[in-house]
Amino acid sequence: MKKSKSNKNSIIIATVAVTFTLGLIGPMAAFAAGPAAVNLGTAGNFVILSKAGISTIGSTSILGNLGVSPATATHITGFALTLPAASAFSTSALVTGKVYAPDYANPTPANLTTAVLDMQAAYTDAAGRAPTVTELGAGNIGGLTLAPGVYKWGTGVTIPTDVTLSGGANDVWIFQIAKNLIVSSGTRIVLSGGAQAANIFWQVAGQTTIGTTAVFNGNILDQTAIVLNTGAKLNGRALAQTAVTLDSNTVTIPSSPSSTTAATGISSTNATLNGTNGPVDAIGHSFWVSTSTFSTASATLPTGVYSTPDFGAIASSTTFSSALSSATGLPAVTPSTTYYFAAWTDVSGTWYPGAVLQFTTAANVETPAVPVVSSISPTSGTTAGSDVVTITGTGFTGATTVDFGIIPATDVTIINNTSLTAVSPAITTAGMVPVTVTTPGGTSATSSVAQFTYTVSSGSISGTVGQGILAVTSITPIQTAATADGTYANGWSYLFNITVPTNEPNLSMKFADWFNSVASSTIPVAGNMEISSAQAASTTPVVITAANDYSSPALDMVGNLSTNTPGMHVQVLVQVAVPIGTVSGSYTTMYGVQTLP
Repeated sequence: MKKSKSNKNSIIIATVAVTFTLGLIGPMAAFAAGPAAVNLGTAGNFVILSKAGISTIGSTSILGNLGVSPATATHITGFALTLPAASAFSTSALVTGKVYAPDYANPTPANLTTAVLDMQAAYTDAAGRAPTVTELGAGNIGGLTLAPGVYKWGTGVTIPTDVTLSGGANDVWIFQIAKNLIVSSGTRIVLSGGAQAANIFWQVAGQTTIGTTAVFNGNILDQTAIVLNTGAKLNGRALAQTAVTLDSNTVTIPSSPSSTTAATGISSTNATLNGTNGPVDAIGHSFWVSTSTFSTASATLPTGVYSTPDFGAIASSTTFSSALSSATGLPAVTPSTTYYFAAWTDVSGTWYPGAVLQFTTAANVETPAVPVVSSISPTSGTTAGSDVVTITGTGFTGATTVDFGIIPATDVTIINNTSLTAVSPAITTAGMVPVTVTTPGGTSATSSVAQFTYTVSSGSISGTVGQGILAVTSITPIQTAATADGTYANGWSYLFNITVPTNEPNLSMKFADWFNSVASSTIPVAGNMEISSAQAASTTPVVITAANDYSSPALDMVGNLSTNTPGMHVQVLVQVAVPIGTVSGSYTTMYGVQTLP
């Protein structure tokens, strides 16, 4: 940092860049928040649901429940169904799940009627969402990377080459297609950045055709037919208001009814396990825990893996947590030990796992005592600094900082746990300041035995006692992920903690244009940045009108957050509005601060 001072004003110019990150990926940055998920209702309990029938040839493999209605079980062909007497469902060697038809025993007929109505309501819901992008690529979206949002076409859509959906685990995509959806053979819908198939909805008025060996992600809500050609894979749901046709396909219900997020509150003797339920209500949820990694391919608890109790029903999109030690039979939790865990949720009688994550409990280390300063010697020195001060007391091991007032010592040498030396920093005004020592255990309290008096050295100029030196003491991030919508509410914001000389209360700031070196993209500061302070005579924000020009009018500081140290201690809120269409990525700026009488 470069700092200069004159008798007329104080200025700080930061030569180290301050970096904020636009928390969006992909060309559609303005829509990264995405819409709310489409509520599938009880239709979400099925991986394939059809009103007219489901047929297959070849070695098809289905993970999830199948259902038809009002068509009867005779319209489910190629599955070699087994139906026990008076059963509400049948089974098939091709299906890991249950198969339902309206001519099975109660309560299946009523449940299927509700599921079909929910499927139709979900189609209507998806079709009625307000679009954020229209007619993208004139219906050809091959090769594109798409951010979360609602995409609408008045035509059909073709996907001749891979498409990437890039976003977080909670982001949502809705595609509204007025005619057919055609996915070419070998083409993939690629998920990036944690995007989940359960949060992708393809609302298609025409027929959906997925080409040979293609890999498709998302829930298909089709008013007509769904056709999967030979070897195609669907990670999602096929919900058709007519028929579904399969040929040696793999169809898997999305794996996100349960997702594991993190372990927090980690100590040497426990931790908090966290999970998030998916878009469908669950009737149970729990965690698996082990000291070695494990597989969740089967819902049968493996040897050496322990389960928490079933915590019961939980609504869709709801977070849940449990203590590590609540796992039944788990040996006592020990320090510095690696544990593995996964969240599970029970949706309509089928358990779904989240990812297997790991963490390590903290080492069993005693927290150091807060240091205590009992004396300092000498107790005074000149404002020029450079006096070697010996500090005695207790708890000095691991000391990180010695402060004279609010200014760190220029050199600290730890002699032992009860003694250290520090070189006094230079200061512009004479007077008494407290000396404090900071260690991992905390910061020593101020006391009468730990006061250092600065005296005016020969030839130096002394200002008014307590006027202070201009300094940016810290920058606190408030919001560092932005939506490119041109508003301050959804932009970046940071809180600058600044010491202002009492004889120079008028503060201004300047900023260079933001720059993304990777994308060679710029965000102009003019009209997109403002500053304000609760300690100013007026709290009205001042808009930055040009790059590298100090803001005007200046903020007239009249408040002081701390009267214990020289100067006026104020906070300045800096806000940035990210313009619509801004390319996503990491942006950098330079700032300057000046004060005037």
